Amino acid sequence: MIRVPLMLLTFDYELPMGHRLMNHQGKCRYLHGHNYLIRVELQGHVDMTGMVIDFSDLKTRVKGIFERWDHAFALHELDPAAEEIRAYARLILLPVHPTAEELAITWRDELQKSFPIHHVYIAVKETRDCGVVLE
Repeated sequence: MIRVPLMLLTFDYELPMGHRLMNHQGKCRYLHGHNYLIRVELQGHVDMTGMVIDFSDLKTRVKGIFERWDHAFALHELDPAAEEIRAYARLILLPVHPTAEELAITWRDELQKSFPIHHVYIAVKETRDCGVVLE
């Protein structure tokens, strides 16, 4: 009998990044930043090498995806603050509001493209107390 176990691999990544929620009524309407704590979980079957994926490859691909977000400011594409900070910030304009929920969807979709034969889960903690999990 051949065993082909399904495994869940994890990689944790810290991402310093700023954002603002332009239509928010609370403090998040102001430009601010977080050290996002991101957990990437990759589900797949153990292959002939005895691995789902080499951890080194997992880390390299994840870091490659998040490199453009590192020390950037994520804003909604219609946010008027974008023009004001363009000269001073690494700017990422999004068609959605850069909430933890929307960022998790955006990042999961990017990760899934990099790992097409695996199922990708992501957890995004905006603070040490609050976060989202996207399965």
